Amino acid sequence: MFNYLFALIPAWLITNLADTLLGQVASDVYLILVALARVGQLFVTRGRLHDSNHSGWWFWIQLILVIGTL
Repeated sequence: MFNYLFALIPAWLITNLADTLLGQVASDVYLILVALARVGQLFVTRGRLHDSNHSGWWFWIQLILVIGTL
């Protein structure tokens, strides 16, 4: 939740300062934050799967549309 709240600041700057240099920098910062959050989410999910005695490869089942959400 912290990652999403922290990403709101660059998103707000992007929308309000879209045509300026600061808006472009905020856009780049936003993309970096999202990428880092996704990588962190991957490692946390893999760790939780291992804690429940499942292989880390079960992470990829979420890519199957209906089955992954169940």
